[in-house]
Amino acid sequence: MNDLDEERRQTVEAIVSRSAHNDATARILDQALALLHVRAEGAVTHFLTVLELAMVHVLVRDPENWSSVLVLDDADGRSHIGVFSSDDQAQIAAQHYDASYRAIPIDVVLLCECLDGEVGLAFNPHDEVLSFELSPEIFHQFQDAVFEHGEPEPGAYYSVLEGEGGYQCLRVLALGETIMAEGMRMGWPMRPRSLSLSTCEGLPREKRELSRDGFQQIHPLRIGEVVSE
Repeated sequence: MNDLDEERRQTVEAIVSRSAHNDATARILDQALALLHVRAEGAVTHFLTVLELAMVHVLVRDPENWSSVLVLDDADGRSHIGVFSSDDQAQIAAQHYDASYRAIPIDVVLLCECLDGEVGLAFNPHDEVLSFELSPEIFHQFQDAVFEHGEPEPGAYYSVLEGEGGYQCLRVLALGETIMAEGMRMGWPMRPRSLSLSTCEGLPREKRELSRDGFQQIHPLRIGEVVSE
């Protein structure tokens, strides 16, 4: 935002004001999409950084059947999954495409695990302003980065999706045949980009031993910046 001229700044602010009633994740995504709309410098990189941490929505006819998800083809016949930055966007899109679709939220790390590299993502494709496409090639690269950020490393902290009550924190202590870790219940509404260790002081820590598969089943994402003070 700081690098925008006044006209583009006002455009972004006007676009983002539309989602003022949404939760924090949706507002952050919409701001990133607005920066793409005004062709801000570095907007694609910023969007992918935000996306990795996000919860989005998809449309399905049957929540128990992933193959019923909304799929759209571009002009070249390549398939894109319809992805929406908020429940509001998904509900509007359902009326636009087919009212039999239901909107469900999904964590982006989990979304990456559910899809292969043969598809792209079409964000808010019904919206002339807050729409954006990730080609299958770019989405495949994004998936690889997400999976790499989910690999266990001793001493690293991860946001994990397990149970109810938001995202929790897991620190990997040691690697061997199993993964020794300690968990802290944080209840984050979205995955954090950074973690101040002062916020963990005094919290109960649960020692855990996980298999490699068990670690991946809680959809880990390494927290990029950990601040000791």
